[in-house]
Amino acid sequence: MAKLFDKTKGSSLGSGKIMPPGSLLDQALLGTLARYRRSVASSYSPIGLDDLSSVFAAAGKGEVFLSEKLDGELWFLVLQDKEAFLANSRGCVIHGKLPFLTKAQGIAKKTGDQLAIFAGEFYATSAAGKDRPRTADLSAALAGGKGKADQLYFAVFDIVELHTEDEDLTTYGAKLEKLTGMFGEGE
Repeated sequence: MAKLFDKTKGSSLGSGKIMPPGSLLDQALLGTLARYRRSVASSYSPIGLDDLSSVFAAAGKGEVFLSEKLDGELWFLVLQDKEAFLANSRGCVIHGKLPFLTKAQGIAKKTGDQLAIFAGEFYATSAAGKDRPRTADLSAALAGGKGKADQLYFAVFDIVELHTEDEDLTTYGAKLEKLTGMFGEGE
C-alpha cells in the first residue's frame, strides 16, 4: 500500500490519518478519480419534491434512481491488497483504523490484490445530531482531529472500477445490486 500514497505527512484523525493534497502517488489512480469527478459526478443534479413528477414522466418506462441528499464531499474508497483507504481527486488520502475503513477492509479481503474503486459521499453527522449532514459538519469533524472521527461516515453510491467475472455492471441497476450485495443497505 505504501506505493499508492505517501504516509510520511499528514495529521491525526481518530485512529487514522488524513494526508494533504498530492499524497496519492499513483498517477493512473489519480487520473481515474479526476476523470470520474469531471465526467460523472458533474452530471448529478439535485431535485426537489416539486420536480419528481417531471423526472418520472421524462423517464417513461425507464428506471429512476433517487438517493438521500447528504452534503459532504465526493471521495473514493480504494481497496487493494486487503486494505482500504479514502482518496479524493486532489490526491488527499485518509487511512488507518477508522470505523468506516475497518468495515471496508472486510470487503477488501474479498477483492484481494485486485484494485477496486467506489465513489461515495464522505460526510459527518452534525454535532447536535438532529439536522441532515452538511458540508460544514464535515469540515468541523476533519478539523477536530481525534475527537471528531466518530462523526465521520462514507456512503458508497457508484462503482468506478471493480474486476468481476461474467457480470455486466454497465447499468446503474446492476451496479446498485452489486453495491448492496457487497456493502449491504447501509446504517
